[in-house]
Amino acid sequence: MRVLVVDDVPELRSLLRLILETEAGTEVLEAGSGEEALEVVDHHDVDLVVMDQSMPGMSGAECIRALAGLRPGLEVVAFTSMPDGEAMLLRAGAAAHFTKPQVDPLIAFVRQRSAGDGYRSSE
Repeated sequence: MRVLVVDDVPELRSLLRLILETEAGTEVLEAGSGEEALEVVDHHDVDLVVMDQSMPGMSGAECIRALAGLRPGLEVVAFTSMPDGEAMLLRAGAAAHFTKPQVDPLIAFVRQRSAGDGYRSSE
């Protein structure tokens, strides 16, 4: 399973990469902005996107809507600390929301998807 982590904080992306690769057994790609995320998805098979809301340029919600046009059916989950981020990202099409910095529920979700419970391979 290939996961794309989209967040403008490089340290958080690196931490999530390490945790998801070791704890959930996934391959992780990174993007520092919504615009970069669109490029990554356009050039790589991605099975799941973990999306922040507040980033320079395109917001997480805008990126989710753009991803739906680029890759219909691509599952996106929100991972944000913004109080209003959850509702915004869910309205934009996120399948679930996880609150920073609580990583354990996100890891459990990715593990579940990787194990095949609701996992849709793009290959």
